[in-house]
Amino acid sequence: MCRGSLEFHELLGGNDLVNGAPLVLLKNNERVLVPIHSKLRLKDHTAARTAALSDAGISVHAFRYDTLDLVRRKQLIHVLPEWEPEPSPVCLLLPVGRKPTSAVEALCDFISEKWRSNPELIF
Repeated sequence: MCRGSLEFHELLGGNDLVNGAPLVLLKNNERVLVPIHSKLRLKDHTAARTAALSDAGISVHAFRYDTLDLVRRKQLIHVLPEWEPEPSPVCLLLPVGRKPTSAVEALCDFISEKWRSNPELIF
């Protein structure tokens, strides 16, 4: 069981993960909640990745697309590869009833293209 193997390690996450919410891991039809009791309160996934690279703990808030090269170079290791975190949807919201400015449309196009061009991101 992955909960017992993780709950006593220093787990690194951003503010959204260390505010009392557990880490949710999935494998096939099994769902496990792992409490996060981190000594570090990090702002985001970049800080969690940097802290993991500095041996501060296990980053549970690092994105695959952002860490894959570090894993390949053996600077990080994928802990419990048979388990996956719960999916986290990404949304881009625009106001209803107003036509977006050309700058907003350009930003939306840029984000969509970057997302589609990265094979580690699921669209």
